[in-house]
Amino acid sequence: MGDSIRSGQIRPVDMKDLKSALKEVRPSTTAWLQSARNVVTFANKDGMYDDLAAYLKARKML
Repeated sequence: MGDSIRSGQIRPVDMKDLKSALKEVRPSTTAWLQSARNVVTFANKDGMYDDLAAYLKARKML
């Protein structure tokens, strides 16, 4: 996108762009999942978060 803005020409995103981005960007869900673990552990009496609990258990986060 930056290339398109600088050049004034639309350039599609290609695999090279995606691979470059993957080297720079790190997952950002870890903190959210840690908070979600507390919700599942302490506030799931009605089973509302059973799907989330199953996800966390499958990934050994619970």
